Amino acid sequence: MDVADAVGGLLPGRVLRTGWTLLRGCPAADACLPARAGRIDLRSTPERGPLPEDAGRMRHLPIDVPGVARRLSGRPLEAQYAALYQDMVGQCGESIGAVIRAVADGLSHGTVIGCSLGKDRTGVTIALLLRLLDVPVADILAADRAALTAASGCDVAMAEYARVRGVSTDELVRRFGAGTPALATLLHTVDERYGGVEAYVLAHGVPEADVYALRGGLLRRPS
Repeated sequence: MDVADAVGGLLPGRVLRTGWTLLRGCPAADACLPARAGRIDLRSTPERGPLPEDAGRMRHLPIDVPGVARRLSGRPLEAQYAALYQDMVGQCGESIGAVIRAVADGLSHGTVIGCSLGKDRTGVTIALLLRLLDVPVADILAADRAALTAASGCDVAMAEYARVRGVSTDELVRRFGAGTPALATLLHTVDERYGGVEAYVLAHGVPEADVYALRGGLLRRPS
């Protein structure tokens, strides 16, 4: 999904999000991704499995919190997602910073960011990027919900992903709605703990010039 479809002030074709594992069950959706766009894979190495022939153009920048499968087993609720998201920010800052830099490097052709399902790691990264652009939190949450609704639209892909993960399709759909509220908690925590998203990414390897480039290259200019 093009994030600009849900965020009015964003230029189209610059930042897209997906779930790389989910896409295996929906090749038509993969074919719709912009051919020239850079691709970023947030999955851990064991998750990636066999890669397609064109995987050479995909950058592997894993956001890997140990024990995540155990933490999200059963029926994880908002509290579990909130704790996980805070650990992502606390433990994976270098990878998050690398993703932000990659988006800045790819402004001319766009970037597709994805993890396994396109939900948690992708959602956190996109939320931080949008907040860096001063997008209001309410709009970030609405964009996350829109992206997850779009991602769950392929019944075949959802059923296959649920089978591989050993959960029911209904549980997978429920999880799609459980993480979004935790993003608001995360962004509030980043403000309190790090002094805001800009301070956070600057502390994790993002040059100030990239922050300016992102704001100039991703946002629509007032007419």
